Amino acid sequence: MEYCRMSDALSYQDEVLSELYNTNVLVNAAKNCCQVREFQGNYYGVPQNFIPMISNERNEYISILTIISDKLNYIGKIDINKVT
Repeated sequence: MEYCRMSDALSYQDEVLSELYNTNVLVNAAKNCCQVREFQGNYYGVPQNFIPMISNERNEYISILTIISDKLNYIGKIDINKVT
């Protein structure tokens, strides 16, 4: 019985780690998109007075997405054997 529960826990851990990885890939893709647009100066032809606001907003998104990615990486590194 103990073997079955450990097997279930390991299977669950693999599934969770896979979802964390996939989520982190999506977060980093969104962050990279914001970074590329910011570094290339893509502002879609908006008036000059809106550019600083758009730039600040993008940088806030980049910061938030970086924090999310860091948290996902941290969660993925938690050793399930210490928890069980």
